[in-house]
Amino acid sequence: MRERNVFIIAAALGIVWGIISSRLLFVGSWASLIPWSVTAFLIGLESRTWKHTLANEAGYGFFLGVAFIIAGYSGPDAADRLRGVFILAFIIGLAGIACAIVIGLIGNLLRKRSE
Repeated sequence: MRERNVFIIAAALGIVWGIISSRLLFVGSWASLIPWSVTAFLIGLESRTWKHTLANEAGYGFFLGVAFIIAGYSGPDAADRLRGVFILAFIIGLAGIACAIVIGLIGNLLRKRSE
């Protein structure tokens, strides 16, 4: 039950950071990578096992990437363009998974060493 809650919180944090980064703070700046990375690291610290770390970071990274692309889209609403945006969002979501997992596993490794 606890790990499911961590997953839900991680996914929600991904959505929130994605929207904030594309609309409010660090718009168009590499500085958005700092809070994203810190959050991924903290999720890794909070996850109890490698398996849970992978799942939690996958949820965080995917929803972060998708929310960032969709919230930042301001182009035409034509169906063919939106399809392209959703495909791009999915690809960026997959890249977000990879990055979040790497950083989260570092956090989880540090947790294991401190126990």
